[in-house]
Amino acid sequence: MTRPGVLILRSELEARRLAEVLAAKGYAPIVSPVLSIAPVAFDWPDPPLSGSVLTSANAVSPLLAHTSAARLIDGPVWCVGTRAADQLGRLWHGAPLDIRPDGKDVHALAGRLAAERLNAPLVHFHGQQTSTPLSHLLPSGPEIIDRVVYEALPVGELNGAARDALAHGKIASILHFSPRSARLAVAAIIAANRRQPFQAARHVCLSQHVADALTEALGVRPAGGVSIAGYPDEAGLLAALDG
Repeated sequence: MTRPGVLILRSELEARRLAEVLAAKGYAPIVSPVLSIAPVAFDWPDPPLSGSVLTSANAVSPLLAHTSAARLIDGPVWCVGTRAADQLGRLWHGAPLDIRPDGKDVHALAGRLAAERLNAPLVHFHGQQTSTPLSHLLPSGPEIIDRVVYEALPVGELNGAARDALAHGKIASILHFSPRSARLAVAAIIAANRRQPFQAARHVCLSQHVADALTEALGVRPAGGVSIAGYPDEAGLLAALDG
């Protein structure tokens, strides 16, 4: 039985991990990132700090490459969900860290942090394009110090595996995680002359905002249909894919 092909367009780190999940579920994943993660130089905030916050696994590698990374042991490291926490646990080789995966999304984590009654600031290590800054969700505290540690740069084209899979009708579904990546995907599809098989596939989107960006970039609703996650996280997206 032929396994249904699923095109994953998110950044390499997250895409490869998700491909393993999809393969275990019986899909045939194809990875072609439309964004590449690049580190950004930053200065580590001065103490005292109550701890650190990570809202993306993409922040882990550039964070640990910093000359002051050992200071992560000075307080808890709160992470949205488990992906950033797992990545940090795998790559960290210093003294034991107090890693706290907490909340399904940044809104849930903000509620948890608001209840902590912290006396010193938290430093939020994140990417250049952050949809919901943590500091905006905590107007009454604790204080959040923002540090951009990476940026997501457009790749500009599909890789050969994705072009071939689309050309031969092997892609049944395409996953979209953000409005920006959806728009970049459409640009890459047009550049690769793969618009027809792209539109014929089913598009599974993290939210209505993502679906709207996709349809706007295409100029038409995909013929293969659009499914939207019931909850805007990876579990919700996979449930929509399976549905």
